[in-house]
Amino acid sequence: MKQKSKQSLPPNFTYHGNDTLLSGTLKTFQKFACDGQELQLRCFRNTSISISVAQYGRSVPYHMLCPPPDDGGAAHARPPQEYNGSVECIAKEALRVVEAACREKEECTVKTDAKSFMVDPCPGVHKYAEVAYKCRPTTFSNRIVCENDVLNLRCHKNLRIVIYSANFGGTERGVPECPQRQDVKLSECQVSYATETVLTTCHGRRKCTVAADMGTFGNPSCHKDSRLFLKVVYTC
Repeated sequence: MKQKSKQSLPPNFTYHGNDTLLSGTLKTFQKFACDGQELQLRCFRNTSISISVAQYGRSVPYHMLCPPPDDGGAAHARPPQEYNGSVECIAKEALRVVEAACREKEECTVKTDAKSFMVDPCPGVHKYAEVAYKCRPTTFSNRIVCENDVLNLRCHKNLRIVIYSANFGGTERGVPECPQRQDVKLSECQVSYATETVLTTCHGRRKCTVAADMGTFGNPSCHKDSRLFLKVVYTC
């Protein structure tokens, strides 16, 4: 028997043990915007922005990134100072500013200027903002199959599978799809590395098939009368 259900994560949800594992498999996006422009971050539906790095200032010469705008030779215009790397030009509050504007949102916009970042780290120098971020899933599906059944996961053609967790083994009472015998006293038993096994087979693919058996996951050392099952939490 198979079960599929969906649940949305509460705003204050923490990934606990799987946080590093999940984050390490998500794609990192990078965006930059020059002084006077808008820094725009966007994620996909059912995902939210998670900021990895945010900086405002300048660390490279003008010819490499964000040269000063051409003022057309106006006599009143004051040319920006050249940046030679001899002074520190990084706004220390940049990460906090971008997090406040963008964290846990599907999209956001931050104006790139000294006022928005609450400090001008190097007056007279034309600066820029750089951000690295990931799109974390906010809605997951649960799938359960009994031992020796096959689990099939599939996403729409433009989406890919993101695995959050997987468990293979048995519990004291079992699950409705794979109930335990009532006349036998059982205890919980799980294999290690079930999540990593499903990640290897499914993560980043449009569809995948996983056999819910000991040949795939190993022996969870359960009681011989235990009804084993595979539970996978994922999203597209």
